[in-house]
Amino acid sequence: MILFADHQQLGRRLLRRSLELAAIWLVLTGARPEALLPGLVVVLSAAVATLLLPPGGSWRWRPLALARFFPYFLGRSLVAGFDVARRAFSPDPALQPGLVEFAWGLPPGPARVFMANVISLLPGTLSVGISPENLQIHTLNHNPGLEGELRRLETMVDRLFKQETAPPAAAGGKEGEPR
Repeated sequence: MILFADHQQLGRRLLRRSLELAAIWLVLTGARPEALLPGLVVVLSAAVATLLLPPGGSWRWRPLALARFFPYFLGRSLVAGFDVARRAFSPDPALQPGLVEFAWGLPPGPARVFMANVISLLPGTLSVGISPENLQIHTLNHNPGLEGELRRLETMVDRLFKQETAPPAAAGGKEGEPR
């Protein structure tokens, strides 16, 4: 009866996912009666969809790298915000828009997605395309220092996502022996 056990487990997962999504729906709609029927359709569709999607990989942020990234994140967000405000209130914002291709140094996976999303923190930049080879970025102004800033961000993101690994054993030596 292994097949039956798999169906039971799938049913429990579907029920749990449906209850979680229904709770979110009720909070978002204020449990209004007119939202219940559409909510039933949305919740069941979303619950089934989440079970059909492949499971995501696991990753963790490194706490010390996160502590270093947060001030950078906050600082660049403030600079970007002031840059947008300055341009909005300037009679001549002096825009020279363009596209920049940035070759990835990060391995495929969540670190690349995170970096593509964080690009908007840099003043005048927005990620507009992702490929296995590079990231396409829209810029409001040509900035010769952008490549360096992107490499700095990429290094910080890499440190944030990189998993701690034990150093490899020296050639000819056994693991755990002094070198």
